[in-house]
Amino acid sequence: MAGSIQKAVDKAKKHSPKFKIEVETASIISPDRTVLIPDLDAGCSLADSITVDQLREWKADVPEAVVVSYINTTAAIKAESDYCCTSSNAVQIVESIPEDK
Repeated sequence: MAGSIQKAVDKAKKHSPKFKIEVETASIISPDRTVLIPDLDAGCSLADSITVDQLREWKADVPEAVVVSYINTTAAIKAESDYCCTSSNAVQIVESIPEDK
């Protein structure tokens, strides 16, 4: 596994996520475990750079667009995305999208 995904897996195993997005990812990949966050205000500037409402509005304006989100976005953003990538596979993911999209 690459970068951010491996970190989330490691944190899920240790129950030590630091940011909300890590808690969400840990909960998704380890649904049978209880994941705690020590600071409810522990945000991430990347995850906070777009809201799900902003993404939905953009998708409504550009319905033919393909949405590629980064692993360090919220679960809500990932749910609205067509693809989710990490820094190590972003180019491969984007290049795999058909040119007519």
